[in-house]
Amino acid sequence: MIKLVATDMDGTFLNSQNDYDRQRFDHVYDQLSRLGIRFMVASGNQYQQIRSFFPHQNDEMVYASDNGAFIFDHGQLVLSSSFQPAVIRKIVDYLLALDDVDFLLNGVKAGYMLKSCGPVFKKMMYKYNYAVREMDNFDELPADQYGEISLFIGDDARIARLCQQFNSHFGKDAEAVASGQGAMDIIIPGVNKGFALKHLLEKWGLQADELMVFGDSDNDQQMMQCTPNSFGMAKCSPLIARLAHHRAPSNDQSGVLQVLEQLVDNGGQLK
Repeated sequence: MIKLVATDMDGTFLNSQNDYDRQRFDHVYDQLSRLGIRFMVASGNQYQQIRSFFPHQNDEMVYASDNGAFIFDHGQLVLSSSFQPAVIRKIVDYLLALDDVDFLLNGVKAGYMLKSCGPVFKKMMYKYNYAVREMDNFDELPADQYGEISLFIGDDARIARLCQQFNSHFGKDAEAVASGQGAMDIIIPGVNKGFALKHLLEKWGLQADELMVFGDSDNDQQMMQCTPNSFGMAKCSPLIARLAHHRAPSNDQSGVLQVLEQLVDNGGQLK
C-alpha cells in the first residue's frame, strides 16, 4: 500500500497557468488522509513560495524545498543541507565573472539577488520566491544557510553548455543541473529530491514500494529512482521518460490528481 506521495510542482502538479484544481485537490487530499497516506511537495522552489499554494493544508504537509536542501514538516525546519562558506563564495565569484548571467542565492531565510539583475530574471525569481532581498553587491554575503543557487537562462542549449562548464570547473564541490522551464540550478552534490525522500523514508520506517512520486524535469531524476511507483508526466524530459516506471497525463489535465483519484479508489493500492 502507498503511504507517501511526493510531487514536483512546475510542469508536474501545477498547470500552465501556474495553478491547479484546488477544489478537486482538497477532496483528494482528504481521501488520502483518511487512508493514512501523506502528501508532500518536492520542489526546486523556495519554501515560502510552495507552501503558499496550499492554504488549507500548509501546516500539515511536508515540503522538500530548494531541490531537497531544506525539509519542513508542520512548518518546522527539520533538515538543512547547505554549502560550506568557502564554496558558496567561490561559486558566487565564478558566476559574477560570467557574461549576461543573473542568479539568486537560495537561503533558508530568503533568496538574494543583485539589484542590477535584469527585469526578466527578476520577474521569474519573484514568481518562484516570495521572500527576496535585492543587494547592492555580493562583497559580503548575508548570514544565512545556502542550499541552492537559481539561474534563469531560457535557452536549453546554453543551459547544457553552462552545466558542463560549471561541473568541469567545480568537480565535487557543487553540481549544476537543468531544472526545466528554461531554468538551471546549482546544488550540493548528493543533496537532491531523492536525498530528501530517502531521509523521510528512513525517518518514518517506510519502504520504497510504499512511495509514489511524480516529476517532469531532469532535477527529478533521483526522485524517480527512489521507488518503482514513479510517474513521469506526459510532457516530461527524455531522461525522466526513461527513468519513470509509469506515465501520468499532462499537468494541464490535472494528471497527478487523476492518478491519485485512481489510487484512493483502489484503497491506496497501485494497480
